[in-house]
Amino acid sequence: MPNLNARGREARFVEIAPLFDYEHLHPDLRAFSQQCYDLAANMLHDLPDSEELYQGLRKLLEAKDCFVRASVMILDKADEAELRAAQQADELQEQRKDSIVQQSADVQQYFDTEEPDEPVDA
Repeated sequence: MPNLNARGREARFVEIAPLFDYEHLHPDLRAFSQQCYDLAANMLHDLPDSEELYQGLRKLLEAKDCFVRASVMILDKADEAELRAAQQADELQEQRKDSIVQQSADVQQYFDTEEPDEPVDA
């Protein structure tokens, strides 16, 4: 993780910098947040303290939050699809099991109702 160092800067920059951290996020969400972290780190490194820098960081932070929420929605949809697929697989397995049970019952009934063979006289 690049260093998002705001030490020695105005207090408002010191306060906003940690809000770009991403290590606490789920691994699937980190990539989106990390890109904003990297940009914030570069801007803090390259630009002097100013109102424009602060407003840019605030807007970047707002954008980062939107990007993370968007990625959460993607993950939720993927989880829902995975859950539906698992449920369908369970239903199919249950249908196959029921079919096997029915076939076994049919075979058993066939043998139970078949008339015994007449003994063959030798």
